[in-house]
Amino acid sequence: MANATRTKAAKAEIQTIDAAGRKLAFKLNINRLCDIEEVLGKPTGQIVRELKDSPSLRVIRAIFYAGLEDEDGDVIGFGDSGDVIAEVGFTRCAEMIGAEMTRVLGS
Repeated sequence: MANATRTKAAKAEIQTIDAAGRKLAFKLNINRLCDIEEVLGKPTGQIVRELKDSPSLRVIRAIFYAGLEDEDGDVIGFGDSGDVIAEVGFTRCAEMIGAEMTRVLGS
């Protein structure tokens, strides 16, 4: 019973958007943050500071690439993640990233 409650709570936290003609989920975890570090060549702490100070499109796209997946759990392509950002809007994407980073890393 406790596992079912945790699963429901986890599903409630997943952010979804409709873009590129699909329903997409955006979620991060420690493994995905490690992937972002590899892509950007920077540690997570530095990425978080950059997000707070002056987020670049390159950083936003890399994070979205790592966190976006479709209903089947397939990851969205790197270039496609940029198209999703353009469709949804930079501000909304930055808000989603902030919420996920806080959920995964804490405050």
